[in-house]
Amino acid sequence: GESAPGAPGAGDPGDPPACTASFRTVNSWQGGYQGEVTVTNAPASSVSGWTATVVPADGARLTQVWDGTLTTTRHGTATVANASWNGRLEPGASVKFGFLADASASTGAPSATVTCAATNDAP
Repeated sequence: GESAPGAPGAGDPGDPPACTASFRTVNSWQGGYQGEVTVTNAPASSVSGWTATVVPADGARLTQVWDGTLTTTRHGTATVANASWNGRLEPGASVKFGFLADASASTGAPSATVTCAATNDAP
């Protein structure tokens, strides 16, 4: 008898991400755009806070954020932490924040790579 090889990737998918983030363009104009990021919690457990990292394409940079707290780091990467009132997310829940970006140096359609991390400061 011939034993079947195990299916690739079976058994250990790795730790699922604590949350996911997605970007969409709300509006754009010459020299800038308005974006929206949706942060979605993993279905496993609730979290007490989140941080999203937004990397706009083509050298654009975030200038204003609402429903979140902006900390910009070098090279245009922006870190956005939850606001005081929207940090707690139940399993599978999502929250949105908006931003304005200065894209005067960029060419092409607005785009951004967004990732997020969940924090859970259990009492």
